[in-house]
Amino acid sequence: MLPELLHDLGAPFPLVWARLDEAYGPREAARYLAKLHGALETHGAGTVVPAVLRALATEAPLVLPDLTPPPSPPLAVPAALQAIDVVSGCAAEYDAWLTAVSA
Repeated sequence: MLPELLHDLGAPFPLVWARLDEAYGPREAARYLAKLHGALETHGAGTVVPAVLRALATEAPLVLPDLTPPPSPPLAVPAALQAIDVVSGCAAEYDAWLTAVSA
């Protein structure tokens, strides 16, 4: 599967894979390549490939902090839920709130 993916991605990703595999081993390299693939999906090749090429040219670590997805806009909270004070993320509390709301 990896050879096909690298072929489909094209340059510079076979070189990226070789560098990651050499530095981290196949398991961690695969995880990082998956993150790069996700960045390609999110930001497009026009953004990701130049960042990768810069990292390869300078032999800098292949860390792409400038590819962090923009923050999502805040979600609107329905008026009926705005008065609920969430003290913790315990699932049992959500069950109690939902039971009280539906009663």
